[in-house]
This record gives sequence, structure tokens and C-alpha cells, in this order.
Amino acid sequence: MAPLRFSANVSWLFPELPGLPARLRAAGSSGFEAAEVGWPYGEPPEALARAAQEVGLQLVLINTPPGDREKGEMGLGAVPGRQAAFRDGLEQAVLYAKALGCPSLTWKIDSTENKRSDPSEDRSVQGGCGSRHEEKGHGKEFGSTGGAERPGEMGSRHDRRAAGRGAPRGRGSEDSRFEDGLHSPLQAHFPHRIHLMAGRVPQGADRAAVRGEMETVFLENLRHAAGVLAQENLVGLLEPINTRITDPRYFLDTPQQAAAILEKVGRPNLQLQMDIFHWQIMDGNLTGNIREFLPFVDEGYKGFVGCEYQPRGDTVEGLSWLRSYWDKRGCPQAGQ
Repeated sequence: MAPLRFSANVSWLFPELPGLPARLRAAGSSGFEAAEVGWPYGEPPEALARAAQEVGLQLVLINTPPGDREKGEMGLGAVPGRQAAFRDGLEQAVLYAKALGCPSLTWKIDSTENKRSDPSEDRSVQGGCGSRHEEKGHGKEFGSTGGAERPGEMGSRHDRRAAGRGAPRGRGSEDSRFEDGLHSPLQAHFPHRIHLMAGRVPQGADRAAVRGEMETVFLENLRHAAGVLAQENLVGLLEPINTRITDPRYFLDTPQQAAAILEKVGRPNLQLQMDIFHWQIMDGNLTGNIREFLPFVDEGYKGFVGCEYQPRGDTVEGLSWLRSYWDKRGCPQAGQ
């Protein structure tokens, strides 16, 4: 088995450093090949791109803007009455993705603790060689990436989370370029990725009563997004976020729901972001669910596993698990 490749979610890692550029530099200097940023919009994209380039770091995933956080919004894709704001946010995300060069996928593995809320609004990018891992002192727990009350999903991250395709396709189809490209995050033609955040059930509304309306809005916005993204060779990701611990009001909460929506939309550049943390909480049966939904991700996944967790102490000191993993497998470390 080839060694895992890890990415740093700098929205969570390196909280001891001020600002995303400093966190990106730290991630590259610590040996990560890639990073993901949840909401990079508080920084000029040129500053983020420059910081990443200085340390040879790929920026691989961002989220669409959350909306009005003061009003409790966490994405707008499925929120009735917010279609115009979603589309404006999508345009902004596309501008950032192009400036930052988000070329790869992530398989998000988060940990159960510290996933209840986003550690900071300024959460950043997803990408790299990674898997989500949570520190217990100097120990670790592997989990999966997600995106509610955090940056999302570039989550990631998604997340990871592995990013994949929206519906099974034959390798001879015109969209096989996506399938082939997904196996090589370092290729220049690799499609950039944006997590299209679904958003929350409106405050006070009954989930079952508004589910149909919200799905209709989501489908409409996703079809629009697929067209916009296709023009720029970008890929949109859907990330289910658990409603038992992380975000009780999030609309998209299971891989079953996400896969059904992807099938209805039927666009090859919309894919499923695999966040095992959320999948385990909502349904368990990880082996069965990975087998069932991998066709919506990537059956030959060789991308990054995103590291998304809240460090207990200094981030670099807590990365001993990663250095040990690389040393045992004789892996060269970026930045060294």
C-alpha cells in the first residue's frame, strides 16, 4: 500500500499563529505538501497564494462563503430565499479558487472531539497528504473531515474526506478526464475544488416540513453552480455534516442524502466529499457505506487525507505522529 499523503487544514492547525499566510507558511515548513482553507475571504487571495508558493504548498480546497454568520447562517446552497446570495458567494469562491490554484482532492478524517464548533471564523484551506487526526496529548485519533461550524468543508476536507465524482461514469466518457485527473493531485490540469455548503434548516422550521422545498432550492443552485464551475474547470463538492453533534440544523447530513441529490443533478463536476467523522456519527457501518458511496467519490482514490483537528498545545510539537509515520515509511517530507 502506498503511503498516505496528508494535507493541513490551516483553519484549525497552527492557531498559535496570527493570520492565514503565517499558518500556510508553517504548514509548508512542517512538511505538508498541501493545505485547505475553509473561508479564506478575510485575506487577499494574492497574499495567500504568495505564502503558499514560498513554501511549495498546494492550496487544494475552499468553501463557499457561509452567508451572514451573525444570523446563524452556515452556507446558503439549500436555503430558500437566499439563491442570489449563494450565487454571489459562488462567484467570489471561483475568483479565490482560481487565484489560489486549488487543484486536488481530500479525504477528510476528523476526530470526534473539538468538532462541535468552528475554532475561528478565519478557518482555511484543505489539502495535502493527510488524514484528519485529533491529538490526545501526543497521541492521536484518526477521524474524518467535515465542515459545519468550522470552515466546512473544504471542509474538509474534507475533508476531507475524499472528493470524487457526482455519479458513476465510464472511463470512456467525455468526463473520464476528471477520473484520471483525480489520481494525480500534482498535475497542472487537476480540477480545482470548492465545497458548496448546503446551509441550515431555517430557525424554528420543522426539518421534515421544509425538506422538499430546501432540496428543490439546492438542486436549482447546484445546477447553476455546475455550469459556472465547468466553465473554469472547477469541481464542486457536497459534504454531509452530522446533525447529532456538530450542527443539528444542517440540511445535508448523510451520504445517502448527498448521493441522491448528486444523482438528481447528474453533473460530472459535482462530487461527494467523504468525511468519515460525520458518516460514523450519523450511520456507522463505515465499511459498507464507503463501498456503497465510493463511486460518488473516486474508486481509485490516491489523493490527500486532510488533517483537521484542534491541537492541544503547539501544533508543530503535536505533529510527532506525522513525522513518525513518514520516517517509518521512508517518505520524503516536503519543506526539508
